[in-house]
Amino acid sequence: MKKTLLSLTALALIATASQAQDDNAKSSGATTFGVHAGVGMAKFNGDDEAGEKLDSKFAAKFNVGVDAQIPIATDFYIQPGLNFQSKGAKFEDGSDEFRLNLFYVDIPVSFVYKTASSHFFGGFGPYVGFGVGGKATTNVSGAEDVDIEFRNDITAAELLADDKVYFKRMDAGANVFLGYEFVNGLAVKVGTQIGLTNINTDIEGATADQSKTKNIGFGLTIGYRFGK
Repeated sequence: MKKTLLSLTALALIATASQAQDDNAKSSGATTFGVHAGVGMAKFNGDDEAGEKLDSKFAAKFNVGVDAQIPIATDFYIQPGLNFQSKGAKFEDGSDEFRLNLFYVDIPVSFVYKTASSHFFGGFGPYVGFGVGGKATTNVSGAEDVDIEFRNDITAAELLADDKVYFKRMDAGANVFLGYEFVNGLAVKVGTQIGLTNINTDIEGATADQSKTKNIGFGLTIGYRFGK
C-alpha cells in the first residue's frame, strides 16, 4: 500500500512539474530573433589631464543590430545581441568645434522582463564593445581630419606627432532600456548606455596624467521581432 501511495504521489508530482513547464513555455514562448536601428546622443564623461571635469557636449549618433530573445522563466528572457554603433563626443571653443566619432561593435547581454498582456518590456545588463574605427573632425579652417587609432599604450612622441587620435579598443559598461512591443512584432524602445571603463590610451612616462574618459549615451530604437 505504501509503495502504491508513493508511486501515485511521484506520478502526481511529475505531472504537476510537467504541467508547470508547459505553462511556462506557453507563457514565455520560443526563442525569437530581432533586428533594430536607432538614433541617439552620446558624449564623454570623465576628467582631463589635470583632473578637471571634461567639458564635452552631446553629439548625434546611430546604431544598428540584431539580437536573440531566449525564455528562461515565465515573462523573463535573456537577450544577447550584436550591435554596430557610433559613440564619441563634441567639444566647443567659441565658434570652433571638434568632434570625435568612434565606431564600435558591441556585444550586450540583457535580462528582459516582458508580459504578453501589457506588451511593455524592460531590461538591463552588461555590454562589452570593441573599437573598429573612427575620425576626429573639426570646423577650424586649415585643420585636417585625422584617424582614430585604438591602442592601449603609446609613447609621448607618438602623441605629439599629431596625425592620429588614440583610444583604447575595449569599452564595457551597462545598458538599461524600456519599450513597447506591438502584436505585429514591431517594437520601440528608449534606453541609455553607461560606460564604466576608461578608454583613454596610456602614455608611457606620463605619471601625472589624471585623464579619464568614459562613453555615455541615450537613444530611441525601432525594431522588429521575427517568430512571434
